[in-house]
Amino acid sequence: MGARYNMEVPDVLNNEITAAAAEDEVSKAEIIRKALQMYIVGRKAVREGNVLGIVPAENRDVLKREFIGV
Repeated sequence: MGARYNMEVPDVLNNEITAAAAEDEVSKAEIIRKALQMYIVGRKAVREGNVLGIVPAENRDVLKREFIGV
């Protein structure tokens, strides 16, 4: 067993987490774990000099959205 965290999130974010969990048929905790894993990977990539963003699958040469501040 790992560490436990107790946190508050705004209602809007809780609604998004709840919807994602329902759509993916997983727990809210699983959604949060995945989000934290993505944050850690993205943070490391940015620190290594990479850009973190979204690219369309059909055209990987185009950066559709860049995430700043990760």
